[in-house]
Amino acid sequence: MPKTTNSACPTSKTSKPSTSKTSTTTKTSKTSKTSTTSYTSNGVNVTPTKFTSGDRIKLTYNGLLAQSGALEIYAHVGYGASKWQNVTDIKMTQTKNGFEATLPISSASNLNIAFKDSINNWDNNSGNNYCFKANK
Repeated sequence: MPKTTNSACPTSKTSKPSTSKTSTTTKTSKTSKTSTTSYTSNGVNVTPTKFTSGDRIKLTYNGLLAQSGALEIYAHVGYGASKWQNVTDIKMTQTKNGFEATLPISSASNLNIAFKDSINNWDNNSGNNYCFKANK
């Protein structure tokens, strides 16, 4: 498993090579007390977008690896604002929408995600990972 670094969210990085061939952008929209980062243009969605420890979210991925024909995709998931903790790989299920998984949220800290396929190609948002801020 590749090592993650101690960079802060939303610019946390991992040592995984980026498989992205084009630059990607993300949007951040502010609400009254929280901010939600959207990676819809990258094919990454979480539902609901507001969550905290003890919740379960649906993760949908139809990004670069899915578009490249991967038959198996794993969500590489960790928590933390300054360093990834409780890191695990979760095998996603292929559906008509891409790949999906239900994630139990085990921390009120930031949720960090990267994706890999069965031959170890990575989609890590051009080295920035996919970071979602938890509601505390």
